[in-house]
Amino acid sequence: MRLHLRSSPGYTRARSTAHATFQIPVTRVIVRPGFFVDIHGSAMQTNIMLGKPVFIQAMLGVALLGAQQPVTPSRPGPPAPSSSDKKLTADAQKLTAKILSSYYHPDKLTGLECDVTPDWTGFFKSTRTTMSQNRMKSIQALKIHVRAVRDHVPELAFHWTQGKFAGSDQVEQLLKQSIGRFYQVYWSMFASPALKYAAVISKIEPQPDGTTKVFESDPNAYVVMTVDKHDAPIHYTMQSPSANGVVDAHYTPSPHPSAGDRRRISEVDVTEQSGASTMKVEVSMDYQPLGAFFVPGHVSLSQVGAYTMPMDFSACRIAKAGVSLP
Repeated sequence: MRLHLRSSPGYTRARSTAHATFQIPVTRVIVRPGFFVDIHGSAMQTNIMLGKPVFIQAMLGVALLGAQQPVTPSRPGPPAPSSSDKKLTADAQKLTAKILSSYYHPDKLTGLECDVTPDWTGFFKSTRTTMSQNRMKSIQALKIHVRAVRDHVPELAFHWTQGKFAGSDQVEQLLKQSIGRFYQVYWSMFASPALKYAAVISKIEPQPDGTTKVFESDPNAYVVMTVDKHDAPIHYTMQSPSANGVVDAHYTPSPHPSAGDRRRISEVDVTEQSGASTMKVEVSMDYQPLGAFFVPGHVSLSQVGAYTMPMDFSACRIAKAGVSLP
């Protein structure tokens, strides 16, 4: 991931060149003397690998059944569907409607502009890092403003109210990647429907435990979504030639249940398996009201075994494409 930095009085503005479809090269936060000096060996070994799970980024887009509208074939139409095909189509349409109304996903939310305040004590504790008092004071006084528009790369502005220090650039890099990673998961899993088009369903299998397995007709990957007895998607599996992945979604009841807001996603766990390597990323989130929407309030982003970045979002407003941070 390449980063372009531009300065304005008191602020550093950052924009990543990664594309919103998550197809980005591997990048890592480099640990240099002067910042993560006392970082624990396990975290040092992983280099706070915030940019590592490239497959996870791609998988989040693929896991959502029908993320792209099926392309209308240019050739003559297929033979008339059989009775079993008609039944599958009817069942798929009914199931799609149930899934879409089972949980909260703000499809019409165009973007968010918020102040973000990390819990630095919690972060450094998770990495077993000891910071000097002066540097900790400077980091905790850092003001961060984020503008994240759906299908666009987030923009971040930094205001070092207590002045910068030798490792401040690494702090900004850490924040750009961790906040960017959160929004990749948020837009894909929290703020988008799990199933957009009934036509992508190739098979529906009710299970003895009351759940239902939904199979996607994808020529490039084997994707299966599991729906619970309340019609909420709780589990995704994907197999591809390069790697396998699993996504688990956890829910909390809505304070005022209604169609389309019966429950809300409270946590998403993503596991990637590539060869002998396994990586797990966890994102949990509490909600706060913003106009007609419910948006991130408190967020926790973790790469299991490496770090946890707790963050609070405040002073939020709706953002739209076409307007950049000053």
